[in-house]
Formats: sequence, structure tokens, C-alpha cells
Amino acid sequence: PYLLALADTLGALGGAGRDYDILALSFDPRDQAEQVSAHAERFGLLKRPGWIFATADAKHVAALADAFGFWYRPDASRQDYDHPTMVAALYGGQILRVLEGSPVSTRSTPSWPCVAGRPRSSARHWLSCDVHDDASHDR
Repeated sequence: PYLLALADTLGALGGAGRDYDILALSFDPRDQAEQVSAHAERFGLLKRPGWIFATADAKHVAALADAFGFWYRPDASRQDYDHPTMVAALYGGQILRVLEGSPVSTRSTPSWPCVAGRPRSSARHWLSCDVHDDASHDR
């Protein structure tokens, strides 16, 4: 599962709970906090530093998904949801970086411009980003 690949990658990079936190938010309105916690425990992530597993009401989840351009839809045949994978980096309330539909590894470090602020983690982390000057097109 994607969460395990993400956990392995972030474990290798270090800094979770110190330099950054990871929020795994369920968008399934049927999920309750107990179910999400049990899911995290099954994967051995419940007590890892920096990992937060949560639920929210459908209205807030939809607004957050819209802000990130994330889509999800019910799949009645599987009684589950169809959706891409997504990881986003935020700093100071601003979205710095979004990885969607990509495998996560310490070697997958695309260079994307920051949209605002500075990265919260150091350059050795895959969440790091380049600062882009739109006026001069310099990085």
C-alpha cells in the first residue's frame, strides 16, 4: 500500500515529528476515528512520531480536496473509493508541493518550484523545493 511506501521513504529520510508531520485524512464519510486508528495500527504507523490519522466531516474534506485539486469518487462495485495517490507539503498554510499518482521513494525527487515561503525540511528531503523567481526565471 501507498502508506507503507511513504512510511518507508520518510523513515529513511528521517525528521518525521521533528521537521514535519504527516496527516493521513480519510475522505470516506463512513470512516470513524476508531476505524482509521485501527488501519494505522495494522500498518504499524499509529505510534510513529509525526503521523496523524484523522477523519473530518464531508463538507470540510471536500473543501480540502478541492484546494489540492484532489478527486475521489465512490466505486459501488468495490464498495470503496476510486482516487489517485497524493502527498502534499505545506508550510505556513501554503501548499509548497504536491505529488499525485507517483510512487514514493528516496530517489524520486522531482524539482518543483515553491509557491510560497520556504520549505520546512532540509534540501536532503524529497519535500524540499527550488525557489523560483518569476521575474527573472532564475532558481
